Parts: sequence; structure tokens; C-alpha cells
Amino acid sequence: MHQRWDVSDSAYLRSDGGNLAAVLLNLRETDWARYQQLVRQVQRVFPTLEDFVLTPEYGKVLLRWKSKHSDKVFIATQSPYMVDCFDLENIIIAQALDGATMLQNLSKDQYQQWLDDDCLLSDIWLRMPVGVAL
Repeated sequence: MHQRWDVSDSAYLRSDGGNLAAVLLNLRETDWARYQQLVRQVQRVFPTLEDFVLTPEYGKVLLRWKSKHSDKVFIATQSPYMVDCFDLENIIIAQALDGATMLQNLSKDQYQQWLDDDCLLSDIWLRMPVGVAL
């Protein structure tokens, strides 16, 4: 489930970064040189980033990006709010098990009731251990 933000919510970056797409869109439209500088800084730590894809639709904008080389993006985060930027099928959980790292996709069936109730992935993440049997 992707979180779309109102394009007018761009006066400042929220503490959780949730309106980042709106802030970037505003910066791109009002201060191109500063936007390009920001993109170059992000490319220093994420060199495959070509640019952000910020297309407003019906007054909302979604944070997406274009890669220089591939359509695969790997992000490691401890932030439950970051998962709201992705579809459930695109999230992989890493867990330590007997000294090894185990990677697993989340089962949509396991979380479908929550998703049907319009819960954000971060809501699920904050309410219960993710990746374990319910």
C-alpha cells in the first residue's frame, strides 16, 4: 500500500518524513538548482538513483524513484513508517535464527484482514511482531 500525500503539504518536512514526496515536488518546481543538489547528495549514498519520479495526480503525489541500472531497490530500515511506501509483496523481513540471517516475504493472506480494514503497514508493524505467525 502506498501513501499518497497532498501536494500542498510541503511547507516543511514532517518529523516522520511522510510528506517527503510533496516537499521534493515543491522544491523541484520552485528551486530547480537546490533540487538537483539534493538529488546529487542522495546519489552519493544511493548511486543507482537516477531521479525521483514525482507525478502529481488529483492533488496527491507518491514518492517513487527511477534507478539508473535496474528496477530492484533494497532499503534497510528500522522505521515502521518507511514500509508505508511499499506494497506488502515487496517487503522482505530479515531475522536472525541460530546465527544465520533468514529472509522471508510477508504473506498477504496473513495480513489481508488488516489491509481490508484500511490499516497502513506501519499500523500493523507497530501493533504486533511482523513476520511471525498470527
